[in-house]
Amino acid sequence: MIILLGLGSKLISLGFLNMFLGFISRFVPEVVSNYNNMTNDILQGSLITIILRVAILAPIFEELIFRGLILKRATKIMPFYAANILQALLFALFHMNVIQFTYAFPAGLLYGYVTLKYRSLTPVIYLHMFGNGVSILISTYDNTAVNPIEPTMWSFGTITIVGALLLYTCYCMMKRGRYLKDVSANSEVSTREVLVNYTNHSDLIECPDYIVGELAYYQEEFEKLALINNCYVSLETFIQWVNKTHLKDRDEKINIIKRGILPTEEQGKLPQLYY
Repeated sequence: MIILLGLGSKLISLGFLNMFLGFISRFVPEVVSNYNNMTNDILQGSLITIILRVAILAPIFEELIFRGLILKRATKIMPFYAANILQALLFALFHMNVIQFTYAFPAGLLYGYVTLKYRSLTPVIYLHMFGNGVSILISTYDNTAVNPIEPTMWSFGTITIVGALLLYTCYCMMKRGRYLKDVSANSEVSTREVLVNYTNHSDLIECPDYIVGELAYYQEEFEKLALINNCYVSLETFIQWVNKTHLKDRDEKINIIKRGILPTEEQGKLPQLYY
């Protein structure tokens, strides 16, 4: 999934960027020249130092700051979509370049969405590393190729469309929860218990192991939908919605095991939801 996301986003940025550069070079060639000079400065040094600086250290630093710190803090005081736009805007401005802004902003939105879906910085750091690594390879090829290819505007448009299709495919897979784990229809899926806590008691539910990490996100998504549609929110309606929406093509479902329990010490170590 990370490779597909990285490839799709990089194809889009590559196609769009080159079309954009070709367009503005007719009117403000100095902007393109400054961008090319900046890129050359960044890629100075040996290949190992470039990879270390651009493809490893920069993604880690930027993800810790923009998705790990800014996005996390912003989501506590505003809706996710607003927080995501804010961190993506700051991420784009951080690059301090008009041309980089045009692709850093949508990339920041994508990185924020991936962070939300995976509830972890690790996948988005890998995604960022992959994208920067591909950029290094492309730049190295451009500088060393004997007969470099000169794509037309149509070919860049095709590259952009292919990238968009890849991203859309990834989005559909993520929306359906398939990105969580590659589980074939005939494979044996392990289950895991989850503790659902109320004010005075707890319930115990059982669900497929590969979906446990997404329950909190699904709960948030369900409560927003319930608020919009003025629906009653309960553990039962939440489970029905998850089974119907995210597990509809799977044999395994979420089930309630026990109700009204006082958790033991061992049960207190289980993954938990709160109502």
